[in-house]
Amino acid sequence: MTTDYWSDLPDDLLPLVYAKVGGLLHRVRFSAVCKSWQAAAVASRHPAPPALPWLILSSTHRDLYRTRRVYCPEEDEAMRIHLPSENMVGKWFVGAHDGGWIAAVGFDLQLAIVNLFSGVEVEVPLLNQGTMLPVSLVRKVVFSESPTSTGCILAAITYQHEILLWRPGCPGSGWTTKQFHVEGTVERFPDIIFHNGHLYGLNIYGDLLRFETGVNQDGWPMITKQHLQAIEIGSSRMDNDPFYLFNLEGKLAMAVRSERATMFRSDLFFMVFELAHEPVIGHFQKWEEVESLGNYSLFLGKTSSKAVYVPAGGHGKVQRSYIYADDVVGGRSYLMQEDGGDGIKSSESWIVCGPWGETLTWIFPPDFYSLANQKNSNGIQIC
Repeated sequence: MTTDYWSDLPDDLLPLVYAKVGGLLHRVRFSAVCKSWQAAAVASRHPAPPALPWLILSSTHRDLYRTRRVYCPEEDEAMRIHLPSENMVGKWFVGAHDGGWIAAVGFDLQLAIVNLFSGVEVEVPLLNQGTMLPVSLVRKVVFSESPTSTGCILAAITYQHEILLWRPGCPGSGWTTKQFHVEGTVERFPDIIFHNGHLYGLNIYGDLLRFETGVNQDGWPMITKQHLQAIEIGSSRMDNDPFYLFNLEGKLAMAVRSERATMFRSDLFFMVFELAHEPVIGHFQKWEEVESLGNYSLFLGKTSSKAVYVPAGGHGKVQRSYIYADDVVGGRSYLMQEDGGDGIKSSESWIVCGPWGETLTWIFPPDFYSLANQKNSNGIQIC
């Protein structure tokens, strides 16, 4: 069967074929057959649901390969993709943003901000440029909005518990650095997030703090104050339990991962909390436990987390009210499911990464129509 045969299929038949195609990966492959198939996909009357996150692996061994392994839960399929920028080689991923953006860093303290799907790259100054403190390696980067927008601010937390800020739309600017101390001890922040234009951080006790930002004499963004917004969630949590901040239906929310040990085994489970009202400076709130994820599933990770709407019948292999969480221990990633009122625990596991030392990051692809309409893209290539 020749390629010409496929390109000659009737125009009224192609939308019917496309309507049966599920998942971003298969839709991309459909549109790549030929120009007439791409046009049919873009013009289809059967809009596809939003793209779900993919899990990308990065090595801490500073390998020089231009490809990375990716797992697509929607299709339950693993693949390799080609990195669009040389600046990502030998680095590991530390953050992601909607539309295919990802942040990578290496021992050279040079952060790379690249869109895996379009190939667009944002020029970033060295992490120690403009700072007043010696900067250690970054462990997470968050974005206030798309890094190509003039109002975007990047915030990062380091392994030495510093918080860094930088504005991409400020030419010639560098990073500003802030450390907070409580009773002579550096305050640690397991996670940070931008929510409704404000930067928030969680300390190790589950207290939520809002950071007030301003500009220094050079016009660079900097943190000026912090305000306590929500009190701790209780003493049933261990101090080393991981936290994950995310937005849930417009509310600020967090998940706490814990482990319940018995004589013969230990069970991993999650508890999810949210703030009932928008945080206001000077008014404390208490985290309220979420009994059900409703129409959403959670994709939780050390470097990126997101709540995503899932249709009632599921979205490919992804089911509603599940938690999909990365976990590098033993090279495993766990699929979490509600267990009826006692937190959210592991129901099964699937190996998606190889040797010890690889880290995992959720990336958030653009919707299919944005991807199909990209012109002269130097972005993602599926190997």
